[in-house]
Amino acid sequence: MHSQGHKGIALLLYSPITYFLLETGRPIFAVGGLVLVLMLSMVPDKDMVIPLLRHRGPTHTIWFAGVVGAVLAGVGMVIQFGLDQIGIVAVAVPVTGLFIVGFLSIVYHIIGDALNPSGVRPYKPISSHKHALGVTKSGSFLGNWFFYIIGFAANLVAVALGLQGLLV
Repeated sequence: MHSQGHKGIALLLYSPITYFLLETGRPIFAVGGLVLVLMLSMVPDKDMVIPLLRHRGPTHTIWFAGVVGAVLAGVGMVIQFGLDQIGIVAVAVPVTGLFIVGFLSIVYHIIGDALNPSGVRPYKPISSHKHALGVTKSGSFLGNWFFYIIGFAANLVAVALGLQGLLV
């Protein structure tokens, strides 16, 4: 799957979280999470430019998702520590939320790649089972843009419904 497709899958799968965060009065977290999910949506494909890494190898596993989540949470802890050191204690960095967003961003990418015939092995080395649904080829112009449009629309609906609670 190409960038549009992966961003679309991320938008689609993140839309319930967008809705929930807006509905519960956390618009900054909704927007921040959405921005991070989109920014991280192509990180697993960096394996195509890193020598010695096979495409859809280690960067397309849940273990890598955990590492990305942990790195994001670690950055959040460093930011929180820095804010505490300069006396800004009224701001709480959502460290757990950062882990979840980092983890889910990679999982969303893996799901996107599982939709094509080449598939992925997300549990390797524990399991070599290949997940390949064959819904669309990774290079399909229509498939990639279909998921982008559907994901964008799903997030618009999530925002519209979630904002109703904030505006009432």
